[in-house]
Amino acid sequence: MMGEELQNAQVTDHGLIGDRAYALIDGVDGKVATAKNPGKWPMLFACRATFLESPRGDGYPPPVRITLPDGRTVTSTQQDCNQMLSTALTPQVFLATTAHGRITGAPSLPPSWTAKSEKYWPDLEGREHRDTVTEFTLPAGTFFDGATVRLVTPLPSIGCGAGIRKGASKSRVFVPTLF
Repeated sequence: MMGEELQNAQVTDHGLIGDRAYALIDGVDGKVATAKNPGKWPMLFACRATFLESPRGDGYPPPVRITLPDGRTVTSTQQDCNQMLSTALTPQVFLATTAHGRITGAPSLPPSWTAKSEKYWPDLEGREHRDTVTEFTLPAGTFFDGATVRLVTPLPSIGCGAGIRKGASKSRVFVPTLF
């Protein structure tokens, strides 16, 4: 899901305050939704989330407003939030949040649940994984995947595989620019 453009941000040992404080949990398999698997989540980048107020450093994220692909909006405080998100994104999803190392908001998950997600690997020559989806575990109590800070730009990443730039991939691939 796209976030909001920041003019400034407070950086902590755990990344930017408010970054990845919310996530969508797949109600079927319990995995965290990610743009790294565009075949499963093709409409994820068509959504945009913004905080209703600036996040504070106390660890509790403020409510968010999510703009859906059709332009409708839903807030995290609405009773029908999960239903609206599920209708827009399919499959059934739950909006979860993390604060102080605890993940809440996904009612069907057992207490022993560990956050996991998936990554699609395009069919590119020389890759260990080709045209397949792999699963990975997220750090306990977070929605972070491989990096605590990601800068996403509309420009291609320097050194990005030429096959992706030339459109060799059948799906849109999430390639952040890391600094």
